[in-house]
Amino acid sequence: LKRLQAHRAAKGTDLSFRPRVCPTSRPMPPKFADDMAIAFQQENPKRPGGKAHERYERYKAAATVGEAIGLGALRPDIASDMKAGYCHTVQEGLGGPAAAPQAPKAMGQIRAGPPVASPQA
Repeated sequence: LKRLQAHRAAKGTDLSFRPRVCPTSRPMPPKFADDMAIAFQQENPKRPGGKAHERYERYKAAATVGEAIGLGALRPDIASDMKAGYCHTVQEGLGGPAAAPQAPKAMGQIRAGPPVASPQA
């Protein structure tokens, strides 16, 4: 090991810092502040009889992330509900959903410009 360290030191490569990156690691879920205003779909989309269904019934009336957690939601529940579209953020003062990023359209639906009229024969 000392020979390798000496070799690397001579080449200018530092062994003291080696970032550990796992190629299969998943990105961290977004951080949700406890005071963030949210609204849940009122019809429970979870499978009846499951623990997630029971939790959703308790926290679907919540108006903020902190309130949902107080009613029994887990942070991963909120993150997955956001991703699935069962929950959305609410703009302050407007009471409506915040402008959510639109999903990209399928390749066949993308247009470069206005529709072109077909020639009349």
